[in-house]
Amino acid sequence: MACRQQYLLLLQLTPLIWLALAAAAAAASGAKSDCPQSCGNNVSIPFPFGIGDECHIGEPWFNLSCNDSFNPAKPFWGDLEILNISLQGQLTFSSPVAKDCYNRSGETEGYDVSIELDDDAPFTLSSTRTIFAAIGCDSQAYIYPFIDRNDATGCLSTCQGMGMVENKSCSGIGCCQASIPSGVKNLVMRVRSFYNHSKVLDFNPCSYAFLIDKDHFEFSVDDLSVNTRYERDEPVQVVLDWTIANQTCETARRDAKTFACKSENSLCNDTDHGYRCYCRGGYRGNPYLNGGDGCVGMISTNAMKMSTVAEKKYVKTQMEVITASAALTNLWHI
Repeated sequence: MACRQQYLLLLQLTPLIWLALAAAAAAASGAKSDCPQSCGNNVSIPFPFGIGDECHIGEPWFNLSCNDSFNPAKPFWGDLEILNISLQGQLTFSSPVAKDCYNRSGETEGYDVSIELDDDAPFTLSSTRTIFAAIGCDSQAYIYPFIDRNDATGCLSTCQGMGMVENKSCSGIGCCQASIPSGVKNLVMRVRSFYNHSKVLDFNPCSYAFLIDKDHFEFSVDDLSVNTRYERDEPVQVVLDWTIANQTCETARRDAKTFACKSENSLCNDTDHGYRCYCRGGYRGNPYLNGGDGCVGMISTNAMKMSTVAEKKYVKTQMEVITASAALTNLWHI
């Protein structure tokens, strides 16, 4: 009797589990129905972003392109290659590295790098996820806005030999870093030397400067040498913060047509640079979409635990029945 009750409980809960998993999978892509879910192998494109005029929320800065001249294809926002988009309000893109290199004859290569975000877009470089870093033993690095070059920040990095430098340490000996101000949209990165690397040329011919996601940066002593990822001009990951519009929730709600929190299970949250939508507790999905594409309910944790316990008990009971049956069969043949 107990076995039958456990089996029935499992049968009752299993459809709920599959329905919840199916709903979660449908909501996971986050894209608008009948629109591309991704570009390339790994980059999902959740609404309010989209590829094509009918697939984004309407403002031009949410319209991405998918460049299939690459294999696999790559998504772009203007000239920026997109690496990841989070509905929690972060977008990761690929950025080049500023460089200043020398040999015994003088400078061999050097250039600044600029990042330009649309002034009207509710996007800013993330001051919590992105840092400014420089690598080199004869290096002075700066970031400054396009308009006022006097409003600059940066760091200095020096060393007299490799023995002074430590892996994973970025405090001014071989590597330095600085935070970036909140709300920055446009900037230039520049790196220069004090002595043209003449005193450290044998082991460190170049200086590099870049913005980078702090979660993806760890300095190595090998970064000072030749043939590093920075010398090969490999791009780095940078994070920006995005909101849906440069408005407060209170202001945005006054126009129901343009208010972006469309799911009936969504909530609105104010940030320093605009408002953002999210799903209320117990729901997951895309708060910017209606119906099944939006915030959908999740099966409760207790129900999942009950299902797991019932399934284990059922399997255990079935094994006991099989064992007992085998024992009786053996007795019959004795």
